[in-house]
Amino acid sequence: MLSVANLSGGSVHDVSFTLKQGEILGLTGIGGSGFEDVPYLLVDKERHTTGTCVIDGEEISLHTLSVAGRVKRGMALVPADRTKEALSTDLTVRENSVLPRLDTFFSKGVLHRSREDLDTRQVMRSVGVVPHEPEMLVGEFSGGNQQKIVLGKWLATSPKVLLLHEPTQGVDVGARSEIFKALAAFAESGGAAVVASVEYEDLANICNRIIVFGHGRAYQELTGAALSVEGVTAASYGADIATSLAGKT
Repeated sequence: MLSVANLSGGSVHDVSFTLKQGEILGLTGIGGSGFEDVPYLLVDKERHTTGTCVIDGEEISLHTLSVAGRVKRGMALVPADRTKEALSTDLTVRENSVLPRLDTFFSKGVLHRSREDLDTRQVMRSVGVVPHEPEMLVGEFSGGNQQKIVLGKWLATSPKVLLLHEPTQGVDVGARSEIFKALAAFAESGGAAVVASVEYEDLANICNRIIVFGHGRAYQELTGAALSVEGVTAASYGADIATSLAGKT
């Protein structure tokens, strides 16, 4: 579903990986090791990224294609900073939710608010946002519900590849569970996700594979029995030490 080759930019150096349909891939390491840059390098042409990216057999330009163009080709990003990069808290849930798909709610030049309302209610139910009130301001919801609104908004675009950076940061246990369920359902329906996070326990629970970074490079891939909190923690600190030593030789 996704093939990334020789990706470089920011703190990332020559990273390659593939992602299969129905798979959730984790990217991690200690903070600042580079894994957190990968989702943004894949969606933001202003990041001066080099390398290649292919989604479902179609190569996309990392240099010229806009965010909107990448969404149309099946890529969506759930950023870590939801209030600055993903939501307008002084707008309603409806206004936030339909924005990436606004053109689909027009008919003969008329915007159908009733269709927007029904659609938003469905999105809210799909990710467990409560209460189901599309006209509430996003800023009136808890952090966990806000995060679910972001996730629901981008899932509603029917992405092929969903990129997430710290999707459970600052959310409560209940919201975390709902986010996990939504990601699992997305993968089971044929989507593919990349989750960049320092939450080792979360990654161990939801990922099929995890790539551990050290000093901007993909250092080790974990699968099977290695997908445990202990395994991810040991690999993350081991990657930092090993790549640091390699850089000094």
